[in-house]
Amino acid sequence: MEQFPAYTFAVYWKYYLSGTFSKAMYFRYLMPVFILGYLIINISLVSDYLRQRQEAQDIAEAEAAQTMQKALALSATFTPKPTTPSPYLGYLKGKNASGELDFPVNDVYYFTIEDRFYYAESIKGRHLVSKTLNELETELDPTQFFRIKRDYIVNRQAVLNYAYWENGKYIVRLNTPDQYNIVVPRARMHEFREWLQGRYDDAPEEHVTLL
Repeated sequence: MEQFPAYTFAVYWKYYLSGTFSKAMYFRYLMPVFILGYLIINISLVSDYLRQRQEAQDIAEAEAAQTMQKALALSATFTPKPTTPSPYLGYLKGKNASGELDFPVNDVYYFTIEDRFYYAESIKGRHLVSKTLNELETELDPTQFFRIKRDYIVNRQAVLNYAYWENGKYIVRLNTPDQYNIVVPRARMHEFREWLQGRYDDAPEEHVTLL
């Protein structure tokens, strides 16, 4: 302040920096300060990193514990639906020229009788069965199978359409590869149409296998 306003940086450098301490003095005291500062900064960075990592781990563990508690709460309120076996026939044994086969009855388009032998026409071909049509009518699911006439029992999902034919009779077309036709009298068609009206109301979705 005594030399103000003639005070300059050159004066400051001469009297307060270069002229005060030697280079050896600066090296002796400044280098430890630089090294100590470098170490302190790195320690601080590592400490912050470890703290943030621990916080993230604590948050993840808390979320996992919360998720587990919710899962346990849901499992405590869940009651498995009891599975009861179906009272109706599910599988049937048949045989043909190649051998014997156990097949699901839902794979059958229709059952019929020819020359006093009973057959199941299914997606795997025609097979001779040991059960009569009367036995099948009582053992098959009535929402899925219908005794359309004396010598035929048809699968609901195999019915393609029906049309008037002649002399009060109808033709029922089935969804077989050759679109097999069954001639049905008018009297039986009335009950058959009433049964078909329950196609989507009564038939479970798991029976839809042929379309």
